[in-house]
Amino acid sequence: MEMQFTNELNQELLDAINASPFTAEQLAEMDESARAVVEEQAVFARQHPVIAIYRLAVPGIGA
Repeated sequence: MEMQFTNELNQELLDAINASPFTAEQLAEMDESARAVVEEQAVFARQHPVIAIYRLAVPGIGA
């Protein structure tokens, strides 16, 4: 059976999008300037939440 994807934005997908790509340990090991960049990006993401997704169909992929 072929895998079907939709443009539905469900809670599971939102949780995956909103999850930090860094663990607490990784953040602790970063230097101050790197942590500042990560925090700036997190603030931006909170101010501009994901409200929609668009998946493109491409021939030959997943066939």
